[in-house]
Amino acid sequence: MSELDHAPTKHQRIIHGFVFLIVLLCTTAVPALLDWPWPWLAPWLAPLLGYFAVMLCIPSLRSSFSWLHFGRITPATVAATLLIIVLTMTVLVLISQPHFPGGLGHMLPFQQSCGALIAGALFSIINATVQEFVFRGVLFDSLDSIWGRWGAILVSAFIFGIGHLLVLPSGISGILGASAAADFGLAVGCLRSWSGGLALPILAHIAADATIIYRAVHAGTI
Repeated sequence: MSELDHAPTKHQRIIHGFVFLIVLLCTTAVPALLDWPWPWLAPWLAPLLGYFAVMLCIPSLRSSFSWLHFGRITPATVAATLLIIVLTMTVLVLISQPHFPGGLGHMLPFQQSCGALIAGALFSIINATVQEFVFRGVLFDSLDSIWGRWGAILVSAFIFGIGHLLVLPSGISGILGASAAADFGLAVGCLRSWSGGLALPILAHIAADATIIYRAVHAGTI
């Protein structure tokens, strides 16, 4: 049987996104999960784990699970990743301190036990991986099956920006942060589509998060 015979149908890919959204609504309604394990990760980790649990329990979902791919590592995709990293870091460094989101101390829950450097690295890796699994993983794949590649790129970037708007401080800094997040989502969405996987988008996201933490530590807001 060929690989094509095992490929999930359009409707199966849509169902995966629908299941994730249902789990997201359910976990949002549980007060104990609103801050679990940490407020910055709670909106996405609990729904993602719940989605995986449902998928493992339903054979048809297990057999049609297809969005988790490493992706193609070529000179071109690596160069694109490095370009995104450089541009993202440049933008984050150039944002003036008054407009840079503050109050980020809660994002380093391990700081007291292992220091800011290791805590920042853990935050960057965990946050980037979970968010990319959600936005460039299950949601991106479902959106792609409905509206095609560009629909998936644009809509997932918009949702990514809105998701950040809900957790960032209110005011101009929050709006700027959400706008920057949407632009970043657009870039890594293109990278996800081009590379065919999540490895390079996760790497770019780790670099962005690490830059944010570096700025916060350097400014003394953490």
